[in-house]
Amino acid sequence: MGKRHVFVACRGRDAEGHDVLGSELRILVHLIRDRGANRVSVSPESCPCSTGPRRQWCRATTVGNPEIKTGIMCPFHFNFPGAALVPGWTMPEELATAVRQLWEEGTT
Repeated sequence: MGKRHVFVACRGRDAEGHDVLGSELRILVHLIRDRGANRVSVSPESCPCSTGPRRQWCRATTVGNPEIKTGIMCPFHFNFPGAALVPGWTMPEELATAVRQLWEEGTT
């Protein structure tokens, strides 16, 4: 099993993918390549705006309302290569190198 940690700068997202926070958050993103599962799992580990059972939702636009439990899908939470099958999905540039390295390690 391979692991990487990458710091990314994030300003939260709205439904159209636009930044919503006034200042950047420095987020630690955890990447794991499990050789038994043919994927690289990517998830934010230190984001104050992420929520959900797997921290997959960005609540940057609704963080002041504790009644709202979901939000916009976090661009730093995905499984590769599965996410590549979603129409319009693009890998965040900040993670591309680390994801590709982990993917290639598992295929050699």
